[in-house]
Amino acid sequence: IGYNHLNDNYGSQENDIRFISKWQLPAVNKSLDVDLNLWYFNSQYDSLYTGAIAENLYSQGTFQLQFRPHITTAYNEIIFDFGLNLYSVAQTDNRIPEAKNDVYFFPEIVVSYPIVKNVLQLSGGIKGSLQRNTFQQLVAQNPYLLPGQTHRPQRTTDLFINLSGKLSSTTSFRLQGGLKQMAGKA
Repeated sequence: IGYNHLNDNYGSQENDIRFISKWQLPAVNKSLDVDLNLWYFNSQYDSLYTGAIAENLYSQGTFQLQFRPHITTAYNEIIFDFGLNLYSVAQTDNRIPEAKNDVYFFPEIVVSYPIVKNVLQLSGGIKGSLQRNTFQQLVAQNPYLLPGQTHRPQRTTDLFINLSGKLSSTTSFRLQGGLKQMAGKA
């Protein structure tokens, strides 16, 4: 559980509430790992600063639900990690008459193979996620951001392959290549 509050000298206010949970459910002779996460944030702005009079404030609210089931299994020496990353995002904005509801789906597949056990491993896969863009996160990156901009979540899909290993008990390496696609980056 987490809570953040932002309040600045220009009439911007934001409340951000997070509930993060991880579950491990029995599934035959494996365990199914499930992440169930809820986020809600509400932002109010006065981009022309009129003393934070309630009827002059822009108000935006975002509710985000993440459901991420995944399971790890092995066949001979190959390790498979399968999963889904599902998001439901509901957004409201007092400048727009209708609420916006979107559903996002990302596969998560990672395959690992030990070339030399405990020394050299090859792995690759695809992962996707959705990152919230709260006003507090955005002004931390850019303090000159204009209040009242619409919050859109950032979608990321990462296709990768890597080679990792140990050169000694104190030295290891990881070579990675791939393709990362980002959409909605603030």
